[in-house]
Amino acid sequence: MCEPRHIPVTIMVPEAVADEVRAHGLAIAETASREAEARLRQIEANKLERQELVQKRSAILRLAPQAYRRYRQLLRSGVSRSMALSAIGAELELPVTLTVTLIRLRKKAVHDYIVRRRTQTIIRLKLRKRSYPFIAGYCGVTTQTVRRTLRTFEQQFSSQTTQLNGEIIRLRFKKLKQADIAQKLGCSKQTVIRAQKAARWFARVKT
Repeated sequence: MCEPRHIPVTIMVPEAVADEVRAHGLAIAETASREAEARLRQIEANKLERQELVQKRSAILRLAPQAYRRYRQLLRSGVSRSMALSAIGAELELPVTLTVTLIRLRKKAVHDYIVRRRTQTIIRLKLRKRSYPFIAGYCGVTTQTVRRTLRTFEQQFSSQTTQLNGEIIRLRFKKLKQADIAQKLGCSKQTVIRAQKAARWFARVKT
């Protein structure tokens, strides 16, 4: 296949027309160049603005633990909620609304962490065939919370694993022995042990 070649072509036009084309052609090229440079400057400015915004947002979010600790200290000392928020906002040089948002974010993160660790402990103890009252007393919750946590975990785990593993965990939560579960489901004891390991891993990673 032949490569395309650029062939210069000469067109005869009147001198006046040639001068007009040259004049306007230079003007158009200069205008396009200026517009391109302006667009590039605007793109760079927007990029810097986004970077500064991300850095500022990250810096503000890093203040959340400090704001939450200070908030709890002030509440324990008897300061009202509104006064505590105002004081923290003044200390961190942040608006009160932003201070409230930071405290809420940190409070939710702490709560989620506590719930996640508690769920892992409940699963671990139940796989060891501990009773509901024992688990409730150990975790400092009610037996209803333990039952609800186990029921939710069982549903989540069953939807993400094989039917056999889900049935093994369901029977294990009913305090059946590993050998009895293996005999009942027609599988090996090692399969039961692997299902329990999978459940503990799921509790650590997915809950």
